[in-house]
Amino acid sequence: MTLSLSFDSNAFEIDELPVDAQKDAALDMLDDAWVEAARTGVNLEVVSHAALFKSVATLVNLYGEEGVARFMRLVSKRVQAGEFTVGRVVH
Repeated sequence: MTLSLSFDSNAFEIDELPVDAQKDAALDMLDDAWVEAARTGVNLEVVSHAALFKSVATLVNLYGEEGVARFMRLVSKRVQAGEFTVGRVVH
């Protein structure tokens, strides 16, 4: 299944877009899911844990456990460095 996006009356298949545009579209979709979950009363911590599980499971399926374990070690360092802190002021 491919998702079609429409920009100014021109339809594009999402898999034809550059990777950065696909990432932006994916983040928009996830943001919409978060908003919908909050609107319906789903605990956002539960949504976050479920999304993290689904993400890691997908990556393991694609890259294997060792590859994802190495990646997660890098993610840990990035978290500690504040890369995922939303609204953080950097001087």
